[in-house]
Amino acid sequence: MHFKHTIAAALRFAAFAVLMATPVAAQAAAYQVVVHYGDLKLSNAAGAQSLLSRLKAAARQACGGTPVRGELRNMIAYQGCLRGSLDLAVATIAAPEVSALYHELDHAAY
Repeated sequence: MHFKHTIAAALRFAAFAVLMATPVAAQAAAYQVVVHYGDLKLSNAAGAQSLLSRLKAAARQACGGTPVRGELRNMIAYQGCLRGSLDLAVATIAAPEVSALYHELDHAAY
């Protein structure tokens, strides 16, 4: 597998998972989703946007899906998992257009 064409939406979330001690956080701490992007041209906005969409979908999956409303601890853990996963994936890919677009967007709403 060529690393430059795939990225594992790996979650460096173990410390937060232990702190929160929630099922969502604990599950996410050990789960990865592979995102293929060899078909995308990351040097243009369309390719960068497509990759970010794929990464967001993978992060949602890896973090266990949106928690049930009213479960505030799980929602906080889930939002932290999403942000951490996306931050790590974007930094690991190290594509300037992807990084710029990611940081321009309001990525508080995943």
